[in-house]
Amino acid sequence: MRKIIIFVLTVSLVSILLYQPVPVVRFYNNTEEDVYLFYGESKCTDEPDEEEVAKLMKPELIPSKETLTFSPGIINIFRSDRCMYTGWRMGSHAHPLRKGSRAFMIKSDSDACVISVIFNKKEDVIKNNESLFCYKKLTPFDAFENQN
Repeated sequence: MRKIIIFVLTVSLVSILLYQPVPVVRFYNNTEEDVYLFYGESKCTDEPDEEEVAKLMKPELIPSKETLTFSPGIINIFRSDRCMYTGWRMGSHAHPLRKGSRAFMIKSDSDACVISVIFNKKEDVIKNNESLFCYKKLTPFDAFENQN
C-alpha cells in the first residue's frame, strides 16, 4: 500500500511539473537595431546580491526581428514575493540609442501567464497573453519609477 501511495504522489508531482505551464516573458525585437537584454530574479523587497548583480552585467543579445524567452527558475515559482527584473539597451551596448527596464512580480493572483514585450523604434509595447491555466502568473511593474 505504501508503494502505491508513493507511486501516485510521484506521478502526480511529475504531471504537475510537466503539464502545468509556467509564466513566460517573451521579448521581440521589432527594430533594425540589436537589443541587449539584462535579466535577473530576486526577492521583490531585497537588493540583488553579488551573484545576481554579476548575472545582470552579462546581457543577452536579441538581434533584429528575433525573439528571446525567459521564465522564472523553478525554485522562484514555488517561493513567495519573487520578481523578475529586466533592463535593455537598444543599439550599442556602450552608447545606446534608447534604454529601459521592467520588472515582473511572480504571484498566484497576477495578470497573465505569458507576457510579450515588443521593442519598437520609438516605444515598447507590453501585451498580456491569456493562458488556460498557470501555476503562477506575472504582473508587470516599473521597479524604478520612484528613483531619479
